[in-house]
Amino acid sequence: MELILQVIRGYNRGERFSLAQGCALIGRAEGMSVRLLHESVSRHHARIDVTVNGIQLVDLDSANGCRVNGIPCPRAELSPGDRVGIGELELLLVRASSRLDGAPGTEDSQLPPGGPRGHAAWPPPLQFQLWGESPAMRRLFESLEQAARAARPVLIRGEPGSGKELAASALHALSPRRHAPFQCFRCATLTGPEQDGELCGHEQELRERGGQGPGSARRQGLFECACDGSLFFDEVAALSAPVQAKLLQVLETGALRRLGGTADVPIKARIIAATQNDLEMRARQGSFRADLLYRLSVVELQIPPLRERGSDIGLLAARFFEQFCLQTGRKLQLADDVWPLLRRHSWPGNVRELRNTMERTVMLAAGPEVRARNLRLGRRS
Repeated sequence: MELILQVIRGYNRGERFSLAQGCALIGRAEGMSVRLLHESVSRHHARIDVTVNGIQLVDLDSANGCRVNGIPCPRAELSPGDRVGIGELELLLVRASSRLDGAPGTEDSQLPPGGPRGHAAWPPPLQFQLWGESPAMRRLFESLEQAARAARPVLIRGEPGSGKELAASALHALSPRRHAPFQCFRCATLTGPEQDGELCGHEQELRERGGQGPGSARRQGLFECACDGSLFFDEVAALSAPVQAKLLQVLETGALRRLGGTADVPIKARIIAATQNDLEMRARQGSFRADLLYRLSVVELQIPPLRERGSDIGLLAARFFEQFCLQTGRKLQLADDVWPLLRRHSWPGNVRELRNTMERTVMLAAGPEVRARNLRLGRRS
């Protein structure tokens, strides 16, 4: 009897492991039959014995134990349909012929209570690259789903490196506009006149080749390129005053005029803006239009800093570490003393800093095991 063990809650969610007759080891270490890269999972956590006499789960003196259908147990007999808890993760044991979540024709009634569609660990990590299981991220995911249904402007606030652009991309991907373009405008990279041309486009009169008759040269700006889709303003506080006025015009009238043009052009893009600055203070100082702020903040989303995301630190660290090991072809593992150090660090650069730390760690690792003393962290808490 061939069996499938699928992660239905927590990190690795949706991943499946085949269990044939024999012994299957579960843990975080390399070489495990069921490898689960989460800090709550011990390196050698448990084993599942599949024999002609039945299926048995055995805890290998793990730090966080095992559960079967919510009941802690160091040793238990398993049957298809049982939910197996490994640390903070939950897996579903089914026969290989059974249909699981994500397979064609799967219905909600086939999933156990608390299974994939009832769990708040959204979105699928590989789809949006926005990962998290902490309460703060679950609240964000719920807000993203709600905000995606409407076409109103959205203002995303958060510290540098916290994932504002990823949240904007997820917002677009969840919306009815997901099949139309998602355009990103990095406001701080251009001067005022350059911002104007990039967003609004150009239109000027000229003569056709050979000087016969009038013609028109046009270049669409990002407002038009994002037609029926979404236009994301990365660091909206860096917009020049004239461009702020044009963005306000688009939000109020749904139209603008190209540079050099004589007619208004309809704009059908949803506006998503992000900032790490205090726009209210800038509005009081006169560097940001208060009326534009009111228009942009119809819906507001706050991205939590990494230091407030608890177990997400370990989840992200394991994901990045595995990713860079695969990219470089290196076979490395993180020692147990790494996780407390990662949790204590303040992460002023948020997820971007954590990602860079894991990349640097993989590149500079001298041996197969990375210990806490090998990590090179920035400013500490």
